[in-house]
Amino acid sequence: VSDNVRRNHASERCWTVPYAWGNDISPLLMPAQQNPEGSTLFDIIVAADTLWNPETHVQFISTLCMCLNHTPDARVHVVAGLHTGRYTLQSFMNAAVMHKLQVERVVEREVMDGVQRPWDVTRAESEDERERRKWVVWMVLRWA
Repeated sequence: VSDNVRRNHASERCWTVPYAWGNDISPLLMPAQQNPEGSTLFDIIVAADTLWNPETHVQFISTLCMCLNHTPDARVHVVAGLHTGRYTLQSFMNAAVMHKLQVERVVEREVMDGVQRPWDVTRAESEDERERRKWVVWMVLRWA
């Protein structure tokens, strides 16, 4: 990722840092002297392929809560492949609600055709691994 930042000449507005969910967020935030607008928290967070390990959900949610601006418009966009497992994804959403986040929207999107359908955890019983790999779940979280 660091190479991509350099190659795209984006180092003035983008940086990479090693980070473990749930730790001090200060390395993730723009230094105050570089941000004359004040708040260093994020209005929009985009996370992809972060839910496959349910043992890290609480730490991940804690990090999201520490990093997300406490404003009505602040949002977290999370994208996960259904190969992660429907029950794992539902468990994440349940945990997010327990941490004062609200699932504003969640849809399933077919990767190849862009077809959308409502999220339904009960499809877990009727689909095989091949079918799951055709879909991603896009969820939007906000403060409750």
